[in-house]
Amino acid sequence: VAGLGGTPLVLQNNGTGTLSVGQNGNYEFTTTLTEGTAYNVTILTQPDKYSCDISNGTGVVAKENIITINVTCSLIPTYTIGGSVTGLGSNPVVLQNNGSEQLTVSANGSYQFATAQVEGTPYNVTILTQPSNYNCTLNGSNSGTVASQNISTVAINCGVVATGYYNTGSANVKTDNTNTTALAISDLRAMVNGNRMMLTSLGQQLLYDATITVSGDTYSGEATIYKSGARISTTPVAISGTITGSSGITGTLAGSGVGNGTFELSYAPGLLNSQPAALSRVVNSVEKVIGRWLFIE
Repeated sequence: VAGLGGTPLVLQNNGTGTLSVGQNGNYEFTTTLTEGTAYNVTILTQPDKYSCDISNGTGVVAKENIITINVTCSLIPTYTIGGSVTGLGSNPVVLQNNGSEQLTVSANGSYQFATAQVEGTPYNVTILTQPSNYNCTLNGSNSGTVASQNISTVAINCGVVATGYYNTGSANVKTDNTNTTALAISDLRAMVNGNRMMLTSLGQQLLYDATITVSGDTYSGEATIYKSGARISTTPVAISGTITGSSGITGTLAGSGVGNGTFELSYAPGLLNSQPAALSRVVNSVEKVIGRWLFIE
């Protein structure tokens, strides 16, 4: 036997007798065969992380010991699984590979799971635990099959979320799609839940319903605008700004008419009967004033 690593190889002759070989060098089955008997030496169990092959494994005993059944082993290549994390705050995110191995990442930058995977092994990186007050998403190829190289493309993008608090503030936008007069909204409210942002003004019967991507403390996306229950933006309006855990939300609407302007809000915990905030509660408050024109997720 040559090339064997740290775990034993188990051989078998004629499908019955077994022999465990734990090191390189000569080996010998304990059971002897009479002249004219056929032999067939095979590998019953491969050693861990190694692949072994047999040469001259079959034949018939003829007046001498058979000492030419050679076993050659080689290490199976293994590759690491990892990527990079951006936008993470002071609390860690916990990742998981293939539903078992866990990795706690506490800082932005590259990361790597401790267990290297054998070539041909599937991998599936998921987020097991989100960091407090942050939301992390997988932006790279988080699953696949290991093939001849390390996997370093599983990107994790994190950002602050305002879940758990309402935000109150004001906006300076146009009154409608034809009027150029600025409208100062004093009763603006907002809620962020994952990649969904809603801005509402009950007094003006306005709703900005946005899908956003958060990266660190900045966000960008597109918003659909409703007034008095009717959609007034023929195409989504670009929306962008910042979300910070210690202050609130600021942003810019880069559209035309009512879809153009700026807004600024601060965190305001305990609104609406002092209950914890949720996106559905903001939706409900809009429905009560404007009417049942918005679906509830």
